Amino acid sequence: MASRTSKQAVVYILDASPSMNEPYKNAGNDSTSNKETNKQTKLEAAKEAITGLVTELMLESKTNECSIIVLNTEKTNHHLHSDDDKEVQDALDEDDDYEIMFPKITELCPIIRPNLDLLRDLQKVSVVANERDSLDEDESRQGGFCDGILLAASSMRKKTAGKKFARKIILFTDAERQVDIHFDLLDDAIEDLRDMNCTMTVIGLDFERSAEFDEAAAIEAGEQNEDQQEGGDPKHRRDSDDTTVEEGETNIEQDQEDTNTNDIDMDERPDSPSDEQVRAERVKDDNEMFLISFTKYTGGEVHAASDIQQMLTESMGKRLTKSTLNKIEFHIAPGIAVNARMSIATSRQNVPSLKKHAVSFDAEGNSIRNMFGEIIGEPIVQDTSHWDVDKEDIEVFLIDRADAYAYGSDLIPIGKLDLEGLKQRSPPKVSIIGYVSTSRIPISAWIGPMRLLSGPGAKAGTAISALAQALEKTNQFAIVRYIKQTDADPEMGILSPYTPKSDDDEEESKSKPKYLSYTKIPFADDVESLLMLPLVNDISGEKGQKACDELIDAFMLPDDALVSSKIPNPAIRTFRKTMIKRALDRDFKGIVGGRDEIDEGCDVISTPQNILKKGKDACERFRRAFPLEVVEQTTKKGRAKKKFLLSDSQNSI
Repeated sequence: MASRTSKQAVVYILDASPSMNEPYKNAGNDSTSNKETNKQTKLEAAKEAITGLVTELMLESKTNECSIIVLNTEKTNHHLHSDDDKEVQDALDEDDDYEIMFPKITELCPIIRPNLDLLRDLQKVSVVANERDSLDEDESRQGGFCDGILLAASSMRKKTAGKKFARKIILFTDAERQVDIHFDLLDDAIEDLRDMNCTMTVIGLDFERSAEFDEAAAIEAGEQNEDQQEGGDPKHRRDSDDTTVEEGETNIEQDQEDTNTNDIDMDERPDSPSDEQVRAERVKDDNEMFLISFTKYTGGEVHAASDIQQMLTESMGKRLTKSTLNKIEFHIAPGIAVNARMSIATSRQNVPSLKKHAVSFDAEGNSIRNMFGEIIGEPIVQDTSHWDVDKEDIEVFLIDRADAYAYGSDLIPIGKLDLEGLKQRSPPKVSIIGYVSTSRIPISAWIGPMRLLSGPGAKAGTAISALAQALEKTNQFAIVRYIKQTDADPEMGILSPYTPKSDDDEEESKSKPKYLSYTKIPFADDVESLLMLPLVNDISGEKGQKACDELIDAFMLPDDALVSSKIPNPAIRTFRKTMIKRALDRDFKGIVGGRDEIDEGCDVISTPQNILKKGKDACERFRRAFPLEVVEQTTKKGRAKKKFLLSDSQNSI
């Protein structure tokens, strides 16, 4: 099994072709899109997505590294060539046949730890030409995505070869410009990427196709029957009409023949507006097919991204949490146990807390940084001392202090060694106690978070998958005892079958569960005994019941609305946007996306406007069925009484 590492090396490739300056045709019209989306260009959308990804990379770990390569730039500046290099200029002056490696490409920085200067340079990227490049000129093909991929592979090999990194190349492009395909260099680049386990992710702006390859396809000489390939099978591949795309299965050599044939056909076409549009569509189609074919042999994904949020989600990919590396014993029955892995599937995320650090400044007032561009600082350490109440000048040392718990009016001394003695000795493990029907455990008893139980090898994976399928078939839960860490307090929970979600509903319905999900259930001490106020039964009769039914029917949400797993946390999103804005603009002191900026219909966790309009009449009937009355409220001191209407919160509907 290949070793896993959380240290990432990512190369972002940004296409700055003239077509990227066109408005981004956002396909999503849900509540997550704002009013500025329709005015945003494809280049601006890609820059915003890369900014978010680099910021996420910085926040995730200080050891992550990245680079940004910009295509179709006015100058050439990367690790293989620089226009500012004097030796290169002398060579160009002396030799007219001197060939520039990958011209019109700028590498904003090599693969290093990302910093704010990189984000500032990214914001300055713009399209050089105002008009669309001609598809007939050889010079217009320079600085294409193929050159960018080759340069990214070279940079990745130069920086990370032989080191422990999780490598990835992410390309943002609309693929609307005809580019040079260097087939003589692609074979070596593919071999390098495969040797380094570097995957390829293509974020296609206004793409028609998508494809996903869990593994790199095998490259065999004389490979003809693609259905017999062992690896690299695509998933979720379809065009705009949701039809299967068979052409994506072609190999690199076939793509070369198709591209050459298409070039000949296009050159023979007469120049007319209609033919020019057809030519542009064929160029885009060929480019998409090439990117899918290339990704097939490196492993990775091609996504037809419809909005910025999808760009961020698809680019981040499938993460491996730290808990995935921890082993756990899975006791299926007495005398039957396998090694397993327990991973956290859901965990609450919060805005980062403030930390106090002591920072040094130079004579000009700038913070001192190390060789990685990080501010040199030391955490502030707080030391607490205790002093005698009766004798203020005498300090009470540790040997004279004791820890105790309040027990009624007494204090019971309990030290750290006593607390260790209270623990039950056990390694991390999950033990099945028995099985119950799913109706025995109501969803109100699930107190989370959810964890996934999987097998590290074939034997353990087969046992867990078989148990998951059996639980699904019999409609039962497994009651288990869970020890999270060595000698940790035991928990009670349930194991239920888990099937990974798929974008294809038909494929998901046919798939069988492969894993088990663990959810904590409460002990008797965890259940609160609440005394609820009595409610009057049937206060409005059939009229009120009908009004409630109509209200629920009117506010029924479609399947694609308010999907919580696709909605970013508003607080975290506002915090990160504000951090990025203040980092890029030192004079900015405001808040990005604060409460005052949320307009009607733009709140990501609000009822969609079309549903509100649809339910307006149902709300009126509900008010008439349950008339509101004026009530009196008494303050805590019992002095003043204030009258108010309970309908204050409903007047805005």
